[in-house]
Amino acid sequence: MFEKTFIPFLLKRHCIGEGDPLDESLANHLKSLEHKLDGCHLEILQDYQMQGNTRKPRILVQTAGHVSGAVYFYQRKDLAVDPWPVDKRIYGVCLHPRYGGWFALRGVIVFPDVLVGDVPRPTPVDTLVSDEKKKELLEKYNFNWEDWSFRDVIPVESRYSELQKQYFSTVPAERTSIVERIRSSCAKYS
Repeated sequence: MFEKTFIPFLLKRHCIGEGDPLDESLANHLKSLEHKLDGCHLEILQDYQMQGNTRKPRILVQTAGHVSGAVYFYQRKDLAVDPWPVDKRIYGVCLHPRYGGWFALRGVIVFPDVLVGDVPRPTPVDTLVSDEKKKELLEKYNFNWEDWSFRDVIPVESRYSELQKQYFSTVPAERTSIVERIRSSCAKYS
């Protein structure tokens, strides 16, 4: 996604600068899809959108990914024995069966007028068969997420590029210099 859609977006458009350029890129691509599906009533829910004036997200993308069968959402409740204190907050994390943690769930498209009877719900693939591996994943994600190691708890087909890792490792408020460097040095993507 980064090299195939985000960098070309940066090279062809000037981001308006009000938000994260990646969010702008995604919104732009989703709007394009919406125009292609002209006539379909749809609602686009992005991972950063909040409900009204609350701090509650409009969509829990990790839950949506799990329910769709695309990824498995690992949580402390998946362990037979919870090894952490009850008051210790442990965030859940998704793994894809082919990409491990090297992916992002950014939104959902809802077609509210499409009503379907019994649709089989795909079962997400649980690639971590032991509690030890699930605990390892949750600990890496919660306590050492910055070293990227949680993403590789299973063998993966591909990883983020070094440029993509650098972009995501940079605090959003400081990404302008990376965006400008991409624009000045990535003519091969245009």
